[in-house]
Amino acid sequence: MLICYHNGAQLPPNDLVYFAFLSSLHETVAEIESSADFDDDEEEMPAGFLTAVPFLHPVPLCVQVELLGETWSRHSSSTRFEATLLDAAVVYSAFMVAIRIISDEPDLAEAWLADDRRELDPQILQHAPEQLDDLFDRWWDDRDFLMLEEFHDLPPEQAKSVKALMRIPDEMIQPMFDVLERGRVSTEVGEKLEELLPPKDIQHIVPILMRRPNESRWSTENDTEDDVESSLEWGLEDDYHGLLVGPCDPDMIEKETDCPFMCEIGTDAESFDCTYEEWSMHLRDAVHRASAKSDFANDSSTADGDNSEKGERTQGAGLKGGDLIERHERGWVIADDTDCYLADAERAIWVVGDDDEDMPPLYFDTAKAALLAYDCSLRAAELRAQRRKEALGRLGKSDGR
Repeated sequence: MLICYHNGAQLPPNDLVYFAFLSSLHETVAEIESSADFDDDEEEMPAGFLTAVPFLHPVPLCVQVELLGETWSRHSSSTRFEATLLDAAVVYSAFMVAIRIISDEPDLAEAWLADDRRELDPQILQHAPEQLDDLFDRWWDDRDFLMLEEFHDLPPEQAKSVKALMRIPDEMIQPMFDVLERGRVSTEVGEKLEELLPPKDIQHIVPILMRRPNESRWSTENDTEDDVESSLEWGLEDDYHGLLVGPCDPDMIEKETDCPFMCEIGTDAESFDCTYEEWSMHLRDAVHRASAKSDFANDSSTADGDNSEKGERTQGAGLKGGDLIERHERGWVIADDTDCYLADAERAIWVVGDDDEDMPPLYFDTAKAALLAYDCSLRAAELRAQRRKEALGRLGKSDGR
């Protein structure tokens, strides 16, 4: 529960307060989804539910949604939390959104009620604007957070003096300034929304919150390299299951790429096989168990057939799909007809060209050694395809993406 730090009043855990948070969440997520239609230089960019508190205008829309989840989690908890000025600003802004929607768009308010998992009584909307306004004043009894807009242009020493005049403990004010530094949502954003939304809605919303700026805009043939990169969705490649996971935020990507079977990838939204939440719940443990083993591709795969047979398949010999074993200056390599080279036999990874410094082609002393590695890579690819099929089955998906 949220307790006002200076008067001890508790924010009541009633349905009207819940509806205010839910309204703000729905509206802000809708603004995120529509923000791709706005040019960066447009004056009327979506501002989110925190538009009611001018000091918090710079907070990104996705972070605003996470703030709703954080504040609601503390409010709905049985533990007593001393509310900060930021909590008060979030509650106030949520109330202002609900008041506006109930007053100006009653049909929309009733639609949200009808679609809500709590099955709220539509009667709560009667006199709701007056009740919400009164409820906030009885809980917090001032609106000092509206005064903080003046701090933006003040030098540090003068701002410190103004803070003192407001007679608000610094630990109550500081979260208002800290939130201005948050540019992205955390990897736990889905958990913070659990008390507000059902799981299926969270699975839909989390990828939207984790998109990078301008990600949803498609690049054209005239885009620069930077433009093309900014249009990509960023996520993870699960090399063990052969899946693309995302979109993911940078912190999540950094954490997961510690595993050797996971790497960062930029692609379009339609290419992802599953969300991070789906992957984490059903497949993550299997990837980390595999990373602890040394026989990822199964060493027995290199023993298929006898050595005399393998010795006959030498330089220039046709392999699967036109692949070739060729002699280069540095040794024997395995190439295909598109100028790609085998770079990792145990994980069946190929690279374009033979000049990739980060992952160069594999070079072998003999053609027989190259052939053994090639057969190992075929077995690894088969196993990965099998794991991909099983993983998609666990996720309730098909390979049609």
